[in-house]
Amino acid sequence: MGWLFAYAVGTIEPSSIREERIKFFGGKAAKLWIQAHVVFITGIPLIATGKMQNLKLRDQFHDCQLPVAQT
Repeated sequence: MGWLFAYAVGTIEPSSIREERIKFFGGKAAKLWIQAHVVFITGIPLIATGKMQNLKLRDQFHDCQLPVAQT
């Protein structure tokens, strides 16, 4: 099963990022469409036309594990 990942560049408080996305998308999108995990990176790799290199990001984070919730 694939997971929705978001890539963030810059200084964002990791603990509040999920709540901020839910608040932003509230009523506009189903919760299952909101990214399950945010990966913080130093920069977004671009191709010559200025578009994101999605394949490079997927290759770089193919083994990224989602955090396990504490119960």
